[in-house]
Formats: sequence, C-alpha cells, structure tokens
Amino acid sequence: MSIPPLPPHPHGLHWNDNVHAAYAKIRTSVDKAQSLLRQDDGDPARLHAMLARLQDTCVPLLEELEKVVGEGEWSNGVIGRLGLVMASLDKAAKASQNLESRSYTRENPVSVEHTGRRGRPRKRIDQAWLEKALSPKLKLSHAEIARKLEVHVNTVKNYAAEYGIDTSYSEITDEQLDELLMAYKLARPTS
Repeated sequence: MSIPPLPPHPHGLHWNDNVHAAYAKIRTSVDKAQSLLRQDDGDPARLHAMLARLQDTCVPLLEELEKVVGEGEWSNGVIGRLGLVMASLDKAAKASQNLESRSYTRENPVSVEHTGRRGRPRKRIDQAWLEKALSPKLKLSHAEIARKLEVHVNTVKNYAAEYGIDTSYSEITDEQLDELLMAYKLARPTS
C-alpha cells in the first residue's frame, strides 16, 4: 500500500511543481522500500541503505510538505505509512543481519588431541578440509595453510603424506617443459 495522494489545494488551485516533485520523490522511495521488503532474501546493506535514504531525504521533504499542504489527515496518513515502512525496514535488516551472521560459521579443521603423555597436545587436521585446501584449484602452499591453521608447516606436510594427498602438479620434467615451451614459442612467436 502506497502513501495517499496529495489532497486538493484548499483554494482550488494546483500545487506548484516543487510540491509535486517532493511528493513524487517520497512516493517513489516508499514504493522502492516496499518492493525491497517483499524480496525473500533481503540484503542487510541494501535494507540499511534504503532506511537511511528514507530518513535523510523523505523525512525532511515530508516536514517541508507538511508546512505547505498543512497538517491534517493527509500528513498523518503519510507519516504513519512512512513510519511503518521504516520500522519494517529496520526489523528486516536486523533479522537479515542475524540470519547472515548465523549462516557463516567458521569451520575449525584442527582438533586438539590430548595423548595422556607429557608435552603439547597433538593437533589433528581434518582430512577432507586438507584435501580441499591442497587442491590445485586453490593454489595454496603448505606454508600458507600452516599460517592460517596456526600449526607448523611440517604438521601440514605430515598429515598430507599420512592422508595420501599428492600435491605434485605434473610428472613432466624440467627439460620436457622447456621443449614444450620452445615449440610453442616457435609455433606462435607473437604470443
């Protein structure tokens, strides 16, 4: 439901262009906010931006319109509608923020095992996580993974070997690679 239309001019005249422009800006902003609220997956940043836009532009415009049009049933209706939309935006933004923060749980691939012996506990790295991290698609080095997991590089290497994760990319020798590169350069000298 949009905001009510402008009331007729008290003296039977037409409202000036500034009044119509201000009314159109308020109505357009409220309509956009309502369409944003109808979306299932409201982005909290967009909801907050729309709320800020209503607060920063529509509320001052409405205050000025109220001076020209006059206080009464029309201004109360617009204020009520604008307040309802702003409250709905705020509520949706908070709900979306909570939902978004809940959906991003950080997976901890390192588990700590207490062996019952003296010394530091053993840190175990999850096999599936390590396979993903060492996949050629991600291009992460052992050192980068160790830094992120806060373990030693040898721990990452040892578990990769234990799980049978091969991190070599190709069985081609350096000489074969040089030959391939030279053949390619001869075939396509401009590349």
